[in-house]
Amino acid sequence: MIIRYIHFFQLFILFIGFLGTQVGVAGESSTKNVDVQVSVALADSTISFGKTGIILVTFTPADDIHVNAVPPVEFSLRSARAFRLSSKPTQIADKESGYLLTRSPVAQPFRLSKSVPPGVYRMAGTVVYFYCSDIEGWCRKHVEPVECFVKVVP
Repeated sequence: MIIRYIHFFQLFILFIGFLGTQVGVAGESSTKNVDVQVSVALADSTISFGKTGIILVTFTPADDIHVNAVPPVEFSLRSARAFRLSSKPTQIADKESGYLLTRSPVAQPFRLSKSVPPGVYRMAGTVVYFYCSDIEGWCRKHVEPVECFVKVVP
């Protein structure tokens, strides 16, 4: 009898695991997304000590895919000593659908540390966003690795 309960419990756990990958928000990923292309650029690739720059991220979803405006797009930087995010990103939601307006880039301000010597630096981090299929009804969280290069001048 106990073996039956153990077997039932194991099947239940497998079923829940399967169900979690099929509906709702699937697990996050840190690879390139085939449903949404992400491009990153800087508003200005040259920045002076202690000044603020802007990271521009453009999303290009495949047909019948949308990027959610809620929860908002999030940024994180690995180069915390040289660069710091200075405020929340600016994003525009479509007035009719409420989804992220992908014709306009999401703008993330950052600040350059005053102690960084002149030179070219790699700014690396991640962009986290949620996207959904309009036809199939699923939604996913995606963690996109991003990088760009900044020239620091006095």
